[in-house]
Amino acid sequence: MSSTNLTLYFVTNRNPIPAGSPSVREYGKSFHQDGAKNLEFGKVILRTDQGRIEEFLNSSLGNEAGSGNGVNLSNYLENEIRDNGLGIELYSSDLNKETFEELQPTAQLAASKMFRELKQVMETSSDVVVYIHGYAVTWQSAVASAMALELMLNRAGQADVDFEQRVKVVLFTWPSDGSHGPFYAYWSDRTDAEASAPAVGRGLLRLRDFLHLLSLGIVRGTDHGCGQELHLLCHSMGNYVLQNALPYLVNFHSDDVLPKLFDHIFLCAADVDEDALEPGQPLARLPELVKKGVSLYHNGSDRAMEVSLMTKHGKARLGDHGAAHPFMLHQKIDQIDCSQVVPGGILDSKHSYYLQGVVNTDIRLTMDGMTADDSRRHRSLKNVLGKVWVMK
Repeated sequence: MSSTNLTLYFVTNRNPIPAGSPSVREYGKSFHQDGAKNLEFGKVILRTDQGRIEEFLNSSLGNEAGSGNGVNLSNYLENEIRDNGLGIELYSSDLNKETFEELQPTAQLAASKMFRELKQVMETSSDVVVYIHGYAVTWQSAVASAMALELMLNRAGQADVDFEQRVKVVLFTWPSDGSHGPFYAYWSDRTDAEASAPAVGRGLLRLRDFLHLLSLGIVRGTDHGCGQELHLLCHSMGNYVLQNALPYLVNFHSDDVLPKLFDHIFLCAADVDEDALEPGQPLARLPELVKKGVSLYHNGSDRAMEVSLMTKHGKARLGDHGAAHPFMLHQKIDQIDCSQVVPGGILDSKHSYYLQGVVNTDIRLTMDGMTADDSRRHRSLKNVLGKVWVMK
């Protein structure tokens, strides 16, 4: 066995176990004891088998789907976490910091400390991806999927060949129930996702403030940036979290236009209404947050979208067949239909395809600055004016 240590930064408003202690073993499926807006910042370490990881990264998914089985990799890592546990380093609690200052007199605010560390990571030629997971996700599965995403994006052959660019994933995990029940558990998660939106908004505003101070040279021990990029990837109901966080950003941002926090935003299997990105709708202002573009990945055979459809009395989902009216979307938005390249058998949900083969590669190529029509992509243009692509 060739072992390796996987490291992941995280932000969460879940309840720590045990509560009120800096020695946290794990996080639960309820909100933090100090409220849904409370954020904890930390880092986890998992020791696992490098050989098994390579097997999943190189696994063939078929001619259309490509190689790299991130879904099975995530399942493997989740089992490793459950069996062996995680090393957790908690910086401090965001709102309840007095308790931690008694234990750590020289402690910095958690957000600033983590952002400083991330800047050091970015200075070693690493982009950062903020990742918000979806429905029915436990603490263990959230960590596992974030680690699998990072491993897949950095797998051999995917890194930027000119700059040897790496990607570092930062997980935002909200208290999803972890149950796959189609009705009660779904609505429970949806309620928790909505309640988590202010916490996400606060976290993004903290990031905005840190980047602003950094650009002005006010943060001691830093220069004026590191030249790397920052991205956001939301999966499934994580898009609903983002949708509800957007008004919070609008209300608490002083300018008329929102800050361009991210270079790219990736909406994967988005569990929001099919018209959510249209003018006057909840996600209409999302393009203001990006410097370059928004990529919407959808799949017509996604069974999770069917469950969502049933619970909303027939309201179509953005992650099913894409936007209802493509011509009404902002010019920064590209839609990518993944239906033809999503792997899986009859019992698979076909929902986490952002972790798989050519879809994951397509996401990485966008991060690397490849044009939408680059020949290395497995896609063709379906609708020029609507910027609609089909992967094949």
